[in-house]
Amino acid sequence: MKLFPTSGPANTEAVVELAVAAARERGIRHLVVASASGATARRFLPYAGEFNLVVVTHAFGFVGPGKNEMPQEVREELLRAGCKVITATHVLSGAERGMSKKFGGIYPVEIIAHTLRMFGQGVKV
Repeated sequence: MKLFPTSGPANTEAVVELAVAAARERGIRHLVVASASGATARRFLPYAGEFNLVVVTHAFGFVGPGKNEMPQEVREELLRAGCKVITATHVLSGAERGMSKKFGGIYPVEIIAHTLRMFGQGVKV
């Protein structure tokens, strides 16, 4: 395990290198990459021929009604490179978050999401 002193994009290249090295060492052929804008996913493009890359984006509406953070041209670039791009509702929110906003309180799935987020946004995804 590698721990970084701070979070953020400055660590992305090292994380990509560590993930690819670990996957190769263990014979893993599939990598799942959390990427809102596509910037992180693009870092994995040199390995698209070697691995089955699955890119998970934020849901539509995350940044505003009907909007997606990943520009369409980036999505198309990833698809052309052979990546699978998944954009769906968040399994750890959705209906439960709507109920908690309407009626107050917090529900079990939200507790799970917040707990996983403590380990990192990518872990939660």
